[in-house]
Amino acid sequence: MHLMTDGRPCVRPDGHRGPHRSPEAAEHRRELNRRYSSGNAAQIAERQRRYYQANPDAAARHAEARTRWRQANPQQETARRRRRRTKVRARVFAHYGQQCACCGRTDQLTIDHVTGGGAEHREELWPGYEPSSHQMYAWLVRNNFPAGFQTLCAPCNNSKKAGERCRLNHAKQVAS
Repeated sequence: MHLMTDGRPCVRPDGHRGPHRSPEAAEHRRELNRRYSSGNAAQIAERQRRYYQANPDAAARHAEARTRWRQANPQQETARRRRRRTKVRARVFAHYGQQCACCGRTDQLTIDHVTGGGAEHREELWPGYEPSSHQMYAWLVRNNFPAGFQTLCAPCNNSKKAGERCRLNHAKQVAS
């Protein structure tokens, strides 16, 4: 029989489990775990990294279990990836700006290499492979939002591709 810290038994003789086992208590424990995890993410990640480094067989088992779960739950996996991509994208635009640096638009936003050379930079990072915008956004986050990038709307970014600046006539667009 398990005892509580004050010496009382955890389960009453009639089998009742007590308030510490109630659904409300379980939800409370989950909330406490969520708060701890969000406030200690770096320490948890480091602890896991050290554990898996010391236990490569456990790392392999965990990777296999993740793969099986993803295969068994494709809709949840798609939703999880979509949430993650949305969060990463939001962080990037929160840092670089939520409107086009050229015309001020707030829709169709992209990230632009200020000095040009985006294709060369992507080729350097991912040789022989054209990354998705999410991969570029994730790279920006991992590298602590380096300088040399700006927010542009897709039309301004596309017009800038062959030159150093946007070639659109924004005054004409406003007048129409």
